[in-house]
Amino acid sequence: MTSPPAALKVLDTFLRGLQRLSTLADDLASLEEEVAGHEAEALERVLEQVRPLLPRLARPVVVREPWRADDTEAHRVEGVVLAQNFQQDRAAGGRISHRGDMLLLDAEGALVELTVSGSWTEGPPVTGATWRVESHARAITPALARRALRPALTGLLEAVREAIVRGRADHSELERRLALLREVDEVLGRGA
Repeated sequence: MTSPPAALKVLDTFLRGLQRLSTLADDLASLEEEVAGHEAEALERVLEQVRPLLPRLARPVVVREPWRADDTEAHRVEGVVLAQNFQQDRAAGGRISHRGDMLLLDAEGALVELTVSGSWTEGPPVTGATWRVESHARAITPALARRALRPALTGLLEAVREAIVRGRADHSELERRLALLREVDEVLGRGA
């Protein structure tokens, strides 16, 4: 019995590998679709839990031109930042390009994406400055949830932690004020 030439063995191994990869790719595509659907559902459920607490969680979100010392011309919105990223590139001659996006839950409970782009030449003084902030309402889709679920959970956890700290301080202050008011009522009640 003669053994097949080495080239045929390699070809046979290659074809079997392609077949295995094809089966694996089909399984992966199905699993990716299922996971994406679950991620979108999870993000929606999390945001539904957060919406009633927005009055306690929402904070001012200010997006301003990086070269400005003040916020007079900044884009302002109240909400909770869920995810953000940006990239800044410096070209020869001091020209800077800035691009970024921010996903947030605004104070009314809407999912909003801010897209920021700008460029300027370093100074002093800053020259050739352009800056644009666009705001777009977003629906929860599997693609959005895929990129935003983890950062959103991290952002919400930080917002909840900060709200608890503020809430405890507010609670103590309100109790102190209530005790003072009770004392005032007692003093005023005795004088009558």
